[in-house]
Amino acid sequence: MLLHSEPGLEAWLGHALPDARIVAQSFELGAWLRTAFDPQVIGVVLDTEVLPLSDLRTVLASLQRDPRPWLLALCGDRGLAGCENLLSAPRTVVLPKPWTPDGVEFALQLLRGAGAAAPPAAGASDAFLTGLVEGLRDPLSSLGGYLQLLQHHASNGSTELLRPAMDSARALERQIECLYLASAPIRPRTERLDLRPLAAEALQEARREDARVEADFPEGELAADADPRYVRAALGIGRLLLERFGPGGPVRLQATRDADGLRLSWEAPHSASTAASRGDVAPPSFLPELLERLAARVPARLVLDRLNGVVPVSAGLRWARDAAVKA
Repeated sequence: MLLHSEPGLEAWLGHALPDARIVAQSFELGAWLRTAFDPQVIGVVLDTEVLPLSDLRTVLASLQRDPRPWLLALCGDRGLAGCENLLSAPRTVVLPKPWTPDGVEFALQLLRGAGAAAPPAAGASDAFLTGLVEGLRDPLSSLGGYLQLLQHHASNGSTELLRPAMDSARALERQIECLYLASAPIRPRTERLDLRPLAAEALQEARREDARVEADFPEGELAADADPRYVRAALGIGRLLLERFGPGGPVRLQATRDADGLRLSWEAPHSASTAASRGDVAPPSFLPELLERLAARVPARLVLDRLNGVVPVSAGLRWARDAAVKA
């Protein structure tokens, strides 16, 4: 069921859920209550922005039945003020607007996997799924908060509020994309790649975020068999690990060739890696597992070295000699 359809959304849901009948309707209390308790309703897509708060709470209360239909809530500029419990509700995913086909598809995969009778995804672990939620909660909350501030202060022309909101939105989008690539049943498209352009993209993205990064590449060709989507995602997660949980200081994207093959990884500076770390706080378990999943789909071997077995000081990818090309 789809409440308050947006252009293109109904057609995309029909494509993503080919075995379901999509019913689009506006909210009217009597009609809604007759429909909401229909046991054939397996899920609801709800635009939280267009409903008054009282109607929104009525919809949420009426979904508390057994078996509970899943809920995909599209969240706009208003955020979730008054209905913050949506973030922790069972069988519920909150997706910021503007929605994208990839975002909706990823959310539907999570919701279909949340049913009691649904088998767990291959290779999934409680730590990974818990970390997924924790990793998305902060940027999502930040996005909603900043957008609400923008709504109240837009007339002041205060552009200082815009950048943090957009940074949070981009962080959320990147993490969702990495999680989707690591968990969705996508067949890698491996090809012979020159890794230099991908490394340049990773450096450019980091500098756009004002990250302190450096680069160190040898002369000659740096080529390997890989899927570029997974290389980009792995480099992004590797930098996130070192910047948030490494020993501090600028990180260096480094490529090295040796008798065993080719390595492309983010490295903490030597002085930082031998100094006292910032409290030796280990990263949440889902981030190393996410990097490992992405590396396996590149395909490449995981590079993750830790100081004292806790603080990451290098993170990236390694290709064996038969998968890499020497100059």
